[in-house]
Amino acid sequence: MYDDNQITAKPLWKLLHARAEAEMTPIFKINKTHLKMSSLEKQNVRRAAQLLSRTTAITLRRYHQDDDSKNLADYIEKIDMWFNVSNSYSPKAKLEFKKSYIGSSCQKQALDDMSHLMLHSKIIGKPGMQTFQKSILMQITSLKMLFEDMKLKHNIKYLSTYKLNQDVLENFFSQLRQKGGTHDHPSPLNCMYRIRMMILGKSPSILHNQTDAEQRKNIEPDAYITSKGSIEDEMDENYDVDNEEFIAASFLSEAEIIPIFPDIVEMQKVNGLLSEDDSEILSSVSSTALDLKEQERDGLEYIMGYLGRKFNSKFPDLELGGYSLKLEHGYCQPPSFVQHLSVGGLFKPSMNFLAEGNKMEKIFLKLNPNGELSKKPSIVKRLSNQIHKQIKHLPLEIIKAFAKQRVIVRMRYLNMKALIEHKDKTVVRKRTQPQVLKTANKLRKLTR
Repeated sequence: MYDDNQITAKPLWKLLHARAEAEMTPIFKINKTHLKMSSLEKQNVRRAAQLLSRTTAITLRRYHQDDDSKNLADYIEKIDMWFNVSNSYSPKAKLEFKKSYIGSSCQKQALDDMSHLMLHSKIIGKPGMQTFQKSILMQITSLKMLFEDMKLKHNIKYLSTYKLNQDVLENFFSQLRQKGGTHDHPSPLNCMYRIRMMILGKSPSILHNQTDAEQRKNIEPDAYITSKGSIEDEMDENYDVDNEEFIAASFLSEAEIIPIFPDIVEMQKVNGLLSEDDSEILSSVSSTALDLKEQERDGLEYIMGYLGRKFNSKFPDLELGGYSLKLEHGYCQPPSFVQHLSVGGLFKPSMNFLAEGNKMEKIFLKLNPNGELSKKPSIVKRLSNQIHKQIKHLPLEIIKAFAKQRVIVRMRYLNMKALIEHKDKTVVRKRTQPQVLKTANKLRKLTR
């Protein structure tokens, strides 16, 4: 209960049922396993962050207009804002509530909203406040007091709050125990020696947090292994690893060997990439209308926005779209899901580019009908070639990227369905097994 409103998971179940029927969806990270978990799985921070996210809250508001969904969306959004403030990594983040804590009005408002939520939330069937509610209130109060104290004594400008949570400490102790091999319960003196070894040695991972996987992608690795030596890398600071020459190519050029590759067209004919059957199937593509569900339309727009952002600077003449200029989220219902979700960082595809995406989606559905993938080899190559025949003015690089992304989306969808079916069968087997054992025991007693 929160402010005389009952908060339940029913809107989330409705959302997941609709998500299970949609192959392309903006909430592709969420499935049934996020709501149906064992006691051990409930401790998974990543799943909780994916489920209780701002994207989930906005999706609830967009696809369900009832009061229960709206109340749950507001509840989830307050939790997400508090989580972002409490796990900030950099003072240069694009969004205000994701920047390192500086005591701004936006960050304080997010913490105050979470305090109000914890103080006025009551678990049905439980007396009084629960331990997690008290812990969150303590964390919010301690964060504010710590920042003011550090600012007064040491004149700090910001506080990266991801260093304050328990994950860093747990990671440190796990590495501390691993240093002794089988002896994982060190004495105080042995513990001091292990800490000294970790400080003098190279163990940078103890300083990294495991909570937010997206932020860890931005952390640079310790070293790059390339065909150039480490001394050359240190001397050349502007050396670009991505543009490094392939070792095999450099060897061939130095030895003055000209490699002879087979004809691409002949290889495509041999592999069946230019078969006449596919062209006959695609003859009716332009005349048929694309009928997609609402979530699938939004998912296709999301994919085309990703491709537009990736190739916009390379092909500026195509006018693939642009970034939304809205920096704050409004609670009105705009026509585009990307506009509704974005706070300035998402790329909105243009109408022409989105129309090309609809054409490419038609071709994909014709070549891979009934929600399955074609059994023929080289699915991505065949799909790219057929799309390029129909849409010749679009660069082949964009077409290949769409084909690859679309095949990955279907593979993930099929894997998700297979995983859910496997878990359902496992649950049914566990339920029926005790009854079978009871029947077997009765038969043994009767035969004695």
